[in-house]
Amino acid sequence: MNDLVIRNVRILDGTGTESFAGDVGIAGGKITEVGEAGPGKTEIDGQGACLAPGFI
Repeated sequence: MNDLVIRNVRILDGTGTESFAGDVGIAGGKITEVGEAGPGKTEIDGQGACLAPGFI
């Protein structure tokens, strides 16, 4: 189980491909799932937001 799941966001993965809709799961401070994430202890609905995993 993920510690945190951010659901329903536009994901920009940094590969140059188009963004896509999906979820991002985080466990132990690391990104564990991108696309369809399993359940999380905490879940955030990111509807309308964009997310770039690993972008600093």
